[in-house]
Amino acid sequence: MKQAKVIVFYPATQGVGGKYVATNVAHTMKEQHPEKTIALVDFDFRAPFLAGYLTDNDKVHGVDNLIEKIDGGFLNNDLFKENMVTLNGIDVLKGTKLGKNHYFIEQKHIEEILTFLRRLYDVVLISVSSDTDNAGTTTALFNADEVVLVSRNDFTCYSVFESAMDIINFYKKDEAEVKFVYNQFDESSNLEFNTYIGKNGLPVIGVVPFASNTIDNRDLKEKVFSGLIKRKKQETPFDEILKGLSL
Repeated sequence: MKQAKVIVFYPATQGVGGKYVATNVAHTMKEQHPEKTIALVDFDFRAPFLAGYLTDNDKVHGVDNLIEKIDGGFLNNDLFKENMVTLNGIDVLKGTKLGKNHYFIEQKHIEEILTFLRRLYDVVLISVSSDTDNAGTTTALFNADEVVLVSRNDFTCYSVFESAMDIINFYKKDEAEVKFVYNQFDESSNLEFNTYIGKNGLPVIGVVPFASNTIDNRDLKEKVFSGLIKRKKQETPFDEILKGLSL
């Protein structure tokens, strides 16, 4: 029986690119490990837009369907897999459509979903919200094998760094490792993030440079239209991030 590795991408604050990093890491992982079954999951109930750029025409699949089946007591492996949207060999669990009513999704629902994910996949990459007023964030952190703190090196992230680490450390298991990724790195910033990073013993496993044209799932979209053209793959920041994860 499979027992998937669960990696949670936690944003220091909303809008720093947690979904973008998770999506591109999933894409890179599938390129390097085509034999692995990978699930990309949206447990950010406040902004459930992971893979939305590619699947916004799909109004059917998502977390809400699983909640109904869990409450009805009839969710099984086949129904779970049917609810996933496959993109380039990666199975995506789309987010909720409940909006402000996301509190109907409870811890028991997330735990049941995670049970299926661990059973059906080799690696599960989960994007969560920085807020803890929902079961998606808190339950995912508690079940994580690794947590990736995604942050920009701007003042907003600098000011919430300690509180973000407090949240992660409060909910994660003691044995779960926490790692750090800079997204949209601004070379002109003079903020001393290294002080906080060193204090918390965080390995920096990746630096994604600032690029105004990056959008969520960009790499995944380009892959869709790459056709059969064979070219030498150039290493990206996401290759570096992948090296820093324990697969």
